Amino acid sequence: MRIYGVDFTSAPRPAKPITVAHATLHGPALRVEKIERLSDFDSFEAFLRRPGPWIGGFDFPFGLPREAVVALGLPTEWRAMTQECRRRGKAEFRRRLDELRESRKEIDTRSAPATAPRAPTPQ
Repeated sequence: MRIYGVDFTSAPRPAKPITVAHATLHGPALRVEKIERLSDFDSFEAFLRRPGPWIGGFDFPFGLPREAVVALGLPTEWRAMTQECRRRGKAEFRRRLDELRESRKEIDTRSAPATAPRAPTPQ
């Protein structure tokens, strides 16, 4: 049976693709035979429609930084947080994330140095 290991990204592009390891089990050993890079969602969806049998392990980035959870006024316990996000709805959640991102850009712009600091030159 074909085994896939998938490192997912929520914004695939050529510079940061969804990475798929193709493997097969040989006795107790897992042999990786190929690494595939999927640079867009259409490619990922085509991958999911491949005929089987196959099994996959997926690494999805579903977490939120604690700082964002607190800034968004969400509960810090997982179940309560997911229920609150569901209650608010996708549009409201996205709007609040956009506001948070914009507020962080303003802070970053105000506090950024005019030029990037440089490491001292070795003598």
